[in-house]
Amino acid sequence: WVARQRSYYHENQLSEDRVKALNEIGFSWDAQRESWDNFYAQLCDFYDVHQHTRVPRSMGPLWNWVDRQRRDLKRLARRNNKDVSN
Repeated sequence: WVARQRSYYHENQLSEDRVKALNEIGFSWDAQRESWDNFYAQLCDFYDVHQHTRVPRSMGPLWNWVDRQRRDLKRLARRNNKDVSN
């Protein structure tokens, strides 16, 4: 249902009343952005406690997300011929 509402919204097929109602309860129209923001907040909490961002594998989903961010940055840097070894 949620995915359908997002799809209708992005295709301009959701009534203004429904958009308004969903906005009033803080509905997220962008699932990827919401997920990214959630993991970023978790990483900030981790940093506040540990003063670094070397998340251990034992933290499962957060470690996967951090690893993916690092790989994506390296891939992007290679495309742009930049060094991101820091």
